[in-house]
Amino acid sequence: FEPAGDGKVTAMPKRIDEDPDVFFDLVFDLPSADGGLAEPLRIDQIDWSDYVLFPGSFNPLHYGHLEMAKWMEYRTGRKVIFQISQHHPVKTHLAFDEELLRARLSQFRYRHPVVVTPHHGLYIDKGKLFAGAHILMGADALVHMLNFDFYERGESELREGLTLCQENGTIFWVVDRRWEGNVLTLKDIEVPFAHRRMFQQLSAVNEISSSQIRGQQGR
Repeated sequence: FEPAGDGKVTAMPKRIDEDPDVFFDLVFDLPSADGGLAEPLRIDQIDWSDYVLFPGSFNPLHYGHLEMAKWMEYRTGRKVIFQISQHHPVKTHLAFDEELLRARLSQFRYRHPVVVTPHHGLYIDKGKLFAGAHILMGADALVHMLNFDFYERGESELREGLTLCQENGTIFWVVDRRWEGNVLTLKDIEVPFAHRRMFQQLSAVNEISSSQIRGQQGR
């Protein structure tokens, strides 16, 4: 409960930063019908016709992320759900502890729905897992996603994954990013022709990165 004036209180949904219960795979801060916040919902209960998944580490969440989400919602009419994986998708020996995860999740309070998933989750894995989902990503992330080196069986595993995503109704929205001194767009990336229709460009350049902010903060 939170104070509401005149000796009254308002019932509020679970707080990510205070609730001691397990919070993995729960989507926090979903909007409710009355304009407030709804109780957390399991990610496997999400109707992906209404939402877009935006994966990342968000360390920290910054203006560029919020602008990407705003443009995505304007373009599709779908609400953005931010998603953080407990384990690094490539460096699988790296994992975030619960205290750090709660701190990251608290950045989203009253801003956007957010979920932490315990699985590693490459972008292509998310596309296979969440049927019909639209997924927001940077152009630099797409370059890595199409890199055979990230897959144990190389090109064949990538193509099999892309086929499953396409059958699943996945759409990847690609945001322009400044990369290696130039603006990288979807048009600059060679996407397998058979799967080209899965990829859509979101023309909103994100020139800010969390690593730059951490560098400025001496972290």
